[in-house]
Amino acid sequence: MYEVSEDFMTAMRGEPYQRIRGIIECTNGDDILLDDTNLLDDIQTESQCVENLDTFNFGELYTGSTEFTVCIDGIVASELRYGLVILEFGAVLENGETEWIPLGQWDIMTADRTSENQVKIKGYDMTNRLKVPLTDHTIGRLTIESAMKQIEKDCGVEFEQTPQELQELFFNPETPWVNISAVFGNQFHNTGWDEVRAISQVLGGFAFANRHGRIEFKRFDQRYRSDGGSFVIPAKRRFSVKLAEDYCISPSVAYTYSNGKVSEFGSGKWVLNFANNRYLDTLNKGVRSIFYNIAYMVRHWKAGEIEFYGNPAIDLGDMVHLSGGVVKNQFIEGAEIATAFLVCGIRWKFRGGQTLISSGVSESSTSSSSGSSGGSGVSGSVTYQTTINQTEKVKKVDLNAVSGFLFEEFTAVRGAYSCRSDTTVFTACTFVFLGTETSTVTASLTVDGVQHSLQPRVTLHENEYTTLNFQVSETMSGGTHSVEIVLTGNGEIESADAYVWGQNVTDESPEHTEDEDYTYTVTDGLTTVTGYRGQSKYPNIPTILGGGRTTIIGNTAFSDSLITAVYIPDGVTEIQ
Repeated sequence: MYEVSEDFMTAMRGEPYQRIRGIIECTNGDDILLDDTNLLDDIQTESQCVENLDTFNFGELYTGSTEFTVCIDGIVASELRYGLVILEFGAVLENGETEWIPLGQWDIMTADRTSENQVKIKGYDMTNRLKVPLTDHTIGRLTIESAMKQIEKDCGVEFEQTPQELQELFFNPETPWVNISAVFGNQFHNTGWDEVRAISQVLGGFAFANRHGRIEFKRFDQRYRSDGGSFVIPAKRRFSVKLAEDYCISPSVAYTYSNGKVSEFGSGKWVLNFANNRYLDTLNKGVRSIFYNIAYMVRHWKAGEIEFYGNPAIDLGDMVHLSGGVVKNQFIEGAEIATAFLVCGIRWKFRGGQTLISSGVSESSTSSSSGSSGGSGVSGSVTYQTTINQTEKVKKVDLNAVSGFLFEEFTAVRGAYSCRSDTTVFTACTFVFLGTETSTVTASLTVDGVQHSLQPRVTLHENEYTTLNFQVSETMSGGTHSVEIVLTGNGEIESADAYVWGQNVTDESPEHTEDEDYTYTVTDGLTTVTGYRGQSKYPNIPTILGGGRTTIIGNTAFSDSLITAVYIPDGVTEIQ
């Protein structure tokens, strides 16, 4: 976890005011400052293993991206492309001061103008620079140190650690046969990407671009800390938790040398396979040493994902803990701790929900996933278990879910999605309630105007948090479908999260609308939407309407329209 103050951690346990700032370094030499005034909508960042997010992969590259919309006047989009964007996150502390932490650095790859003064930007982190070929293919005695120097020269990146620091971090002094200065081959792999992956496998860890834009090697952090230093996510901070109820303990590791010989260690249920690493081919005991590293790393590791309010100080490879709710505490070496969760992927949606992903397995049929990079023959694969047909992509489509006070009846979710053909679709929803009195809350799901009978109901008690969640599966025909979820009861909806997922499922993209499509009022620079007279069934309400920032949606704004879903900008603070 990125080092922050205790005041920062205290703020993130509550409801901190979150701020984003940064800078765009344009290709023409100009700098554009970014802050809350010109950053629109949610700022999204993502870090994940590119091979397969659903499997455990050591010795891989974890890549990152960012996406956001910025309001810019007087500059053409082409001057943004291939520039650099640097972002920081700030939490307002109890004393009123803001503590800032870096989020990362990304090369801007696309900059598309969406309106007269708005540009949508997407950037990729420094791992993307590693995909260029290495120019020096001279046959000779190569070490990891010489490889790192060549990568920095050809790819335009920097490494966080020196070779000497890697030796101290990753290798046990009692295993002198594995030495960072040893000769690891006589020829580079094809690209910087292949080379970094190969080094990651030797180290028994993984590589990623850190918050400062440097390539860093890291081992997954398995430590159970009794000093309270690890991050604990309580039930009331979570939108949902999806855990495979199984541990990955004592995996088997199989390595295939370039001559076809296979070495396998361990007798676990899950087998980690990798092959043709020029560095490992030169080691006699190196693979066994790496296996011991992996066996230690995945002990007590649990699979799944968490959607919660978030803490941007969390990094890839961290171990976080879950407490409360359906998650039971456990005893490790006599001490009670919350369920452990290894962070193998992160999706941040600042000012919105965040998701931590722990790659892993479920308990059904066995299949295999593998990947290779370039022509080097370096590959990593995991024998794992899954119920998803790998030949079709599974897509998650978020529905529009709102929170607020629940009085007798409240429409909490509206949305739409499309299917390319007949397919099974899962509709899932999670609500977190704070009881204002003793009350029973029920939910009804309506799809394409047909109401479904649902069993889930919860009893709320005053000042207590309660979660209601359900998942409904049904076979849907090709075409567009609408979804609505209505809650009945009394209480406060602290958070709401709803989505559909399945194969061949796609978003119903929001359609651009203009000021003349709405009736509205503007007071002190803030706009209230009072009506809609446009023709789109999926209107995207403008962030700026009538010269004011859209903040309120009137209770009858869409009463007389034929919309299926409405896309609400993040600046909206009230839906009447």
